[in-house]
Amino acid sequence: MEQLNENLSKAIIRFIEDHPPKTIKRNLFSLFVDYTYTLKGGTPNDLDNILFDFKELFIFLDKIEDEMENIKDGKNINL
Repeated sequence: MEQLNENLSKAIIRFIEDHPPKTIKRNLFSLFVDYTYTLKGGTPNDLDNILFDFKELFIFLDKIEDEMENIKDGKNINL
Protein backbone atom coordinates (compact mmCIF):
# COMPACT_ATOMS: atom_id res chain seq x y z
CA MET A 1 0.00 0.00 0.00
CA GLU A 2 1.85 3.03 -1.28
CA GLN A 3 -0.56 5.71 -0.06
CA LEU A 4 -3.56 5.68 2.25
CA ASN A 5 -6.90 6.73 0.87
CA GLU A 6 -8.65 9.71 2.43
CA ASN A 7 -11.23 7.71 4.41
CA LEU A 8 -8.57 5.50 5.98
CA SER A 9 -6.36 8.49 6.76
CA LYS A 10 -9.25 10.27 8.49
CA ALA A 11 -10.14 7.14 10.46
CA ILE A 12 -6.54 6.74 11.64
CA ILE A 13 -6.31 10.40 12.66
CA ARG A 14 -9.62 10.18 14.52
CA PHE A 15 -8.45 7.00 16.29
CA ILE A 16 -5.15 8.60 17.32
CA GLU A 17 -6.95 11.68 18.62
CA ASP A 18 -9.26 9.51 20.75
CA HIS A 19 -6.59 6.99 21.78
CA PRO A 20 -3.15 8.59 22.22
CA PRO A 21 -0.28 6.20 21.36
CA LYS A 22 1.33 6.60 24.79
CA THR A 23 -1.91 5.51 26.49
CA ILE A 24 -2.34 2.56 24.13
CA LYS A 25 1.20 1.36 24.83
CA ARG A 26 0.77 1.69 28.59
CA ASN A 27 -2.58 -0.13 28.58
CA LEU A 28 -1.42 -2.94 26.29
CA PHE A 29 1.75 -3.47 28.30
CA SER A 30 -0.28 -3.62 31.53
CA LEU A 31 -2.71 -6.07 29.94
CA PHE A 32 0.15 -8.24 28.69
CA VAL A 33 1.85 -8.29 32.09
CA ASP A 34 -1.44 -9.22 33.78
CA TYR A 35 -1.99 -11.96 31.20
CA THR A 36 1.48 -13.45 31.63
CA TYR A 37 1.10 -13.28 35.41
CA THR A 38 -2.04 -15.44 35.18
CA LEU A 39 -0.03 -18.14 33.37
CA LYS A 40 1.84 -18.81 36.65
CA GLY A 41 5.20 -19.52 35.04
CA GLY A 42 3.92 -21.11 31.87
CA THR A 43 4.13 -19.56 28.44
CA PRO A 44 1.62 -19.60 25.60
CA ASN A 45 2.57 -21.68 22.55
CA ASP A 46 2.56 -18.60 20.35
CA LEU A 47 4.58 -16.34 22.66
CA ASP A 48 7.13 -15.58 19.93
CA ASN A 49 4.38 -14.33 17.62
CA ILE A 50 2.76 -12.30 20.38
CA LEU A 51 6.06 -10.65 21.33
CA PHE A 52 6.90 -9.89 17.70
CA ASP A 53 3.48 -8.30 17.14
CA PHE A 54 3.77 -6.23 20.33
CA LYS A 55 7.27 -5.09 19.37
CA GLU A 56 6.15 -4.02 15.88
CA LEU A 57 3.03 -2.31 17.23
CA PHE A 58 5.06 -0.40 19.84
CA ILE A 59 7.55 0.71 17.16
CA PHE A 60 4.63 1.94 15.06
CA LEU A 61 3.09 3.79 18.02
CA ASP A 62 6.50 5.37 18.77
CA LYS A 63 6.64 6.65 15.18
CA ILE A 64 3.18 8.14 15.55
CA GLU A 65 4.25 9.86 18.79
CA ASP A 66 7.37 11.22 17.10
CA GLU A 67 5.33 12.53 14.17
CA MET A 68 2.86 14.17 16.55
CA GLU A 69 5.74 15.90 18.34
CA ASN A 70 7.20 17.07 15.02
CA ILE A 71 3.85 18.49 13.96
CA LYS A 72 3.41 20.16 17.36
CA ASP A 73 6.90 21.66 17.04
CA GLY A 74 6.18 22.77 13.46
CA LYS A 75 8.74 20.43 11.94
CA ASN A 76 6.35 18.01 10.13
CA ILE A 77 9.03 15.53 9.04
CA ASN A 78 7.72 12.50 7.16
CA LEU A 79 8.74 9.16 8.67
